[in-house]
Amino acid sequence: MMQQAQLALAAFKAGLAVAVNLNLGGFDTHGNHDRDQIRQLAKLLYGVDFLMSEAESMGLAGNLTVMVGSDFARGPGYNGNDQYSGKDHWPHTSAMLMGAGIPGDRVVGSTDDDQYAQPHNGEVITPAHIHHSLRALAGIQDHELATRFPLAGSDLGLFA
Repeated sequence: MMQQAQLALAAFKAGLAVAVNLNLGGFDTHGNHDRDQIRQLAKLLYGVDFLMSEAESMGLAGNLTVMVGSDFARGPGYNGNDQYSGKDHWPHTSAMLMGAGIPGDRVVGSTDDDQYAQPHNGEVITPAHIHHSLRALAGIQDHELATRFPLAGSDLGLFA
């Protein structure tokens, strides 16, 4: 992940890219969940810290917005009853955002005790809501391409 971050930041600095996806696998823990998730989360958080530190040292941090997410989460229960048990796919997940334009030290949205998403401002937050708010943050919500590629839902003002 650190090599990906270095390449991405170099591309930003050179004006060759405005957006990238960095990838860290190993979170699909149908077995050995407790051992493997802890290790992968440590790698992820170290990688994010590296990215943000490098962006700061390169003078890019003021223009960098970072979103950390996944295509799904892990369920609230284990799929077995021993130390090798895992957790299966779960449709309710989370994202972490930081950087330029993202207010810090807050949580938006919630789940109930059974890990089901709860409405925020009357709606359950979906990826489309996040992307509406990202478009607004970037000032492109009314751009021709944004209207050619509409999103479901609305901007819930997640970053306001």
